[in-house]
Amino acid sequence: MIPLHHHRRHAARTVALVVASALGIALDAGTPVQAAPFIDAAADFLASYTGPRDADLDARLAEVIVDPKAGTVSLLGTLAGPIDRASGKFYVFGIDRGRGDVGRDLVFQGPLGGEPKIGAGVRWDAAVGLTASGQAVFFDALNPGVVPLPDVKVNVQGNEISATVPLALFPSQGFRLQDYTFNFWPRSTLSLANTVLSDFAPDNSDAPVSIVGRQVRFSLVRSARVETCLPAASGDVTLRSVDGVEVMDVALQGLPPDSDFALFLLQQPTAPFGVGTYQGDVRTNAAGRGTQRFIGRFAATSFSVAPGAAPAPVLHHEAFPDAQLGPATGPVHQLHLGLWFSSPTDAVKAGCPGDVTPFNGTHNAGIQALSTRNFPAPQGPLLGVGP
Repeated sequence: MIPLHHHRRHAARTVALVVASALGIALDAGTPVQAAPFIDAAADFLASYTGPRDADLDARLAEVIVDPKAGTVSLLGTLAGPIDRASGKFYVFGIDRGRGDVGRDLVFQGPLGGEPKIGAGVRWDAAVGLTASGQAVFFDALNPGVVPLPDVKVNVQGNEISATVPLALFPSQGFRLQDYTFNFWPRSTLSLANTVLSDFAPDNSDAPVSIVGRQVRFSLVRSARVETCLPAASGDVTLRSVDGVEVMDVALQGLPPDSDFALFLLQQPTAPFGVGTYQGDVRTNAAGRGTQRFIGRFAATSFSVAPGAAPAPVLHHEAFPDAQLGPATGPVHQLHLGLWFSSPTDAVKAGCPGDVTPFNGTHNAGIQALSTRNFPAPQGPLLGVGP
């Protein structure tokens, strides 16, 4: 069969939600989202940078989400390694509201940054700086001066730093809200010197902000066969539509520590499951928690179709070998999610049954741990999601 949805996975979480009630899930239909998270190349330290090349100074993912209804701007930066919270490292989100050359010419190209000049394509006229130790400050290039933001909570978890600030800090300077752009840059110390700036994300330009659009939140619940062996297991899923795809963040808790799980999009949440499509993996930490981001088509329009039977690639020959012929079928929508132990061994260690199932990349997975069986079989939670 041909899955007509694709995905990319990123270790980061969405930081802005709008909640309302529909179909048993949390949902809000606002204005369309404009952009997906920006992904930056690894180990691309600036040639002008003279500080330590620590992993927590290498920007890997950045996102700025504007929620006009809530009046907030949510900022998320992901680094290549865990952030040293005891350090003096500084993480800046520069926003261009329409007069971005002012900030660029003041700092990167002007006297405050010193030599050498950098950031020719990076434009901003206001910025929020987040410290590794959990403080937030605001800087307006049109009215220079650092303003502390004591009421802003800065979240530092592993390699991620995030905060939500008032949209009122960013009145337009000529751009419409949907035209705002941003850049994310770490600094090794709390200094404006160009030589302490380690990376631009994106490198020589800005990325568009995201405007909150249709948002969904729902839960994953324990599968019937793990209710005894995984008494505290659960999952939370948040979804938002982004320019023709969905960004889906999955957060798991109460699962066995240091274990891998495989996530599938399903026609039906319980056996016999129907058509399913492998989306990717989530690994839990020492506390039995795991998070993962998936980008693809996770909506009422998620489906697979096979207009005719055709020879299929055979890559695996384990307990569940690949089919040699793909069967013909009309469009089959997949509106549910299911999560399986990637290893039967991990399931047994947790006191669960050790059945072998085909639900991982090599078709030798364990049993299902969580699913959306809390929704009716023909009306999975993705039914309420649309581009």
